Amino acid sequence: MYDKLRTLLFPTLAALGIAGTMFTATVFLTNRGEPFINPDGHSWEDSAFYLMAGICLALSGAGSWSLDAWLFGRRSNNPQSTLIESLGTRRADRRASRNKT
Repeated sequence: MYDKLRTLLFPTLAALGIAGTMFTATVFLTNRGEPFINPDGHSWEDSAFYLMAGICLALSGAGSWSLDAWLFGRRSNNPQSTLIESLGTRRADRRASRNKT
């Protein structure tokens, strides 16, 4: 249970941290009057992109390409299916223990 919680929680928290930092950078650059794209200097294009990427990662989760999925074999990105799988194995374990006694 804790492995599944860790794989759902930590990437989301990291992505929210990145999104928060990039939100601050985007607001700072737009308040300074920097253009969206400026090949010769500062622009807020990069920070806006990383802000959107952080929000997308926070909403969708790490997915099957994450390091956790490769190390621990998590294949599904859907938390509901992960929960249903864990409940199904618990029910099967309970049935097996009832049949033993």
